[in-house]
Amino acid sequence: MKQRKNQSNRLFFRSAGGVAAIIYGFVCLLAFTACSAASQPAITIDLTKPKAAANPYLFGQNIPFALSGMWDSRTNGISAGAESLIHRIAPTAIRFPGGSLSDLYLWEDGLSNRTTSPVKPGDTNVSLADTPNWIRVGQARFLDVISGQFGDRLTFSGNEGTTLMGIGGFAAPHPVGTSVRPESRPGQPEWFNNCYGIDEHMRFADSTGALPVLTVNFSTGLDKTGQVSTSASLDQRIKRAAAWVAYLNGEPGDIRPLGIDPEGNDWKTVGYWAQKRVDRGRQAPWRAIWWEIGNELYSRSEVGCTTARDYGKSFILFAQAMKTVDPAIKVGAVGMSRSDWKGEIDTLDKWNETVLNMTRDVLDYVIVHPYYPSAVQSQAPFDGETWYKGVMAGAWQAYAHLKDIRSLIDKICPRSNRIELAITEYGIWPADSQEARDFSSLARAIYDADLLMILLQHGKELGVSLATGWNLHSNTKEALIRYDWKTDTRVARPQFYAFELARRFIGLSLAETRIDCPPFSSSRFGNMDAQDDVPVLNALAGVDPTGRLILLVVNRSLQDPVTASINLRGFRPRPAASVRCVTGRGPGANNEVDPTSVIPTPGDLRRAWPTFSYKFPACSLTQFEFEPEP
Repeated sequence: MKQRKNQSNRLFFRSAGGVAAIIYGFVCLLAFTACSAASQPAITIDLTKPKAAANPYLFGQNIPFALSGMWDSRTNGISAGAESLIHRIAPTAIRFPGGSLSDLYLWEDGLSNRTTSPVKPGDTNVSLADTPNWIRVGQARFLDVISGQFGDRLTFSGNEGTTLMGIGGFAAPHPVGTSVRPESRPGQPEWFNNCYGIDEHMRFADSTGALPVLTVNFSTGLDKTGQVSTSASLDQRIKRAAAWVAYLNGEPGDIRPLGIDPEGNDWKTVGYWAQKRVDRGRQAPWRAIWWEIGNELYSRSEVGCTTARDYGKSFILFAQAMKTVDPAIKVGAVGMSRSDWKGEIDTLDKWNETVLNMTRDVLDYVIVHPYYPSAVQSQAPFDGETWYKGVMAGAWQAYAHLKDIRSLIDKICPRSNRIELAITEYGIWPADSQEARDFSSLARAIYDADLLMILLQHGKELGVSLATGWNLHSNTKEALIRYDWKTDTRVARPQFYAFELARRFIGLSLAETRIDCPPFSSSRFGNMDAQDDVPVLNALAGVDPTGRLILLVVNRSLQDPVTASINLRGFRPRPAASVRCVTGRGPGANNEVDPTSVIPTPGDLRRAWPTFSYKFPACSLTQFEFEPEP
């Protein structure tokens, strides 16, 4: 009996232990489930709180004047092949003449001189309405309905007064009133042309409702031999900028003189230039407000690279002369994207700090070009993980550096609340690559969208008023729409589609969005800092006037899909939602060979509730559109 009792006790303890083990396991399971739920990435959108309006002027682009290929001189409008693509993304701000070309550009060469006599092949002379200042220019173009898309090119030997002498080489007859514009001048690249000038740019801006942003030539003018050169006087360059303001914003009756420069050019009066605008069909002033002085002048690669002190002194003179013509304009100064950096020929002065200290009483905005990453192949191979992780971390770093710039403005400038930021170029920069696929990949598309989302979320606190990406439509490696001059064909690149999805936020009221997700790390190289706290997800949400909720999500992970919980507070969606996703076989996916490699593809979401989960593909941009439940 004792033995049986002991056995019974052992059986009892075994049974009790089994129950305890089951209970313990159940508790662990609950804890594990709770832990997993807590650690699962989550996106929470709160529509119960006041919502801020999205800034529409963050959706801008650059148009490089001589490379765009988007304009048709025969119709004086957007080329038929480009029109549908451009209207799909309809930039809200457009910068001209674009990038480094700005500091070689003479805006007045884009104004037409009209013929006063008909001309046909075989003629040797043609009369013009005005005496051209085309010293050492040997080529021009007729622009009319008879010409091709880019005009009818001609050669000439010179001019005697208003008569263009020794003409030849053109293909068709042209009637009285045909526009004639010069080609490149000595000192400019020989491929320069002026088919798309300031009149066309303002016409394009007007037709699309876009805000024009104009970049003044800081560095060059015409020397006494007729060459475009940095040796041209600063006074000439300033007077040329003031005349440009007069042309766009002046009144024909304004007799204020602009003066004569040291090279002997008489810049006449404000009204003289305003009358030229009227003669070309625009009676009312254009009221162009946003003007920036030069482009990236801290860089040795820029024509006219200068020191921060010389730039600051010259900037003040530009701003004063231009605002004398029109006090309503805003004038912006070139800034560096990192406030701790010096210009490339500065030895002691930090660029941003020096320029701000010198210009703070006249400055209206600071220009920033966040290209992250920017590096050469030896620092990070452009098809490798280090480079792509840097691209995925790039927008996060841009945000940090923009905060630094805003802090510096607040520290230095007593009127800091009136000094804005303008992002007038952005993208990625594989500096020594000749391959379009390195500049225009899925990774680039993610960077562009990511930066736009950050600017929409934080632009107000940063004081960012506008952004224009580099660039809209051209034959360059970075353009959203690739244009082939030889075949007159176009390809929408990955960043085109990212911009198209992000642009859906125009007119939306932004909802408070909170993201809980793990971070990832990226290495130091090129202009990238080492980072270990970059969130793997970014998200932006807003409500349109019809009550639809739009959600945009970036997965910055290169290889791993991320499943996240989506929590909608104050909004009950219909079960079926529209989903579009931009992704590809990897971050280097591009449309250079196959134009359909990276395009938005529809997703499947049929069970949208106030809380649901969604799996975001690696390296992707996903857009949801939720209809409110009645």
